[in-house]
Amino acid sequence: MLKRVALLSMIVAFALAMAFGSSGCASAGEENAVNEAARAMSAAGHEGWAAAETGEASPAEKVGQYMSESHKMIALMQLKSAGMSVDLDSYDEVWLVEMAKGGTAGETIMVTVVRDKQGNTKTLLPENIGQ
Repeated sequence: MLKRVALLSMIVAFALAMAFGSSGCASAGEENAVNEAARAMSAAGHEGWAAAETGEASPAEKVGQYMSESHKMIALMQLKSAGMSVDLDSYDEVWLVEMAKGGTAGETIMVTVVRDKQGNTKTLLPENIGQ
């Protein structure tokens, strides 16, 4: 009986460790989106911008059915403004990355990072950066 309780306790502890330990890990897609957004901002001469420090939440959010309609609309508007298709299924991945001046709260923008079906990445910056 004591062995069963000990075994059950170990299983529960392991399950909790896996659940809470993996929740803070960013996926490769998230990490790539954040890096691409930062690289594009720097290449466009917008220095001092970094992924927004949002506490535990990632600054990158995959565009799709599980995101807020307002964030989805931002990504779709940036796609349309760049002359790209707004059909999200025509891309492998679309990410919305929140960038902040100095990496902290204050002036923030949303950058859209698109990876097409061939693996090519394009980063779409908003037109009103720093205005």
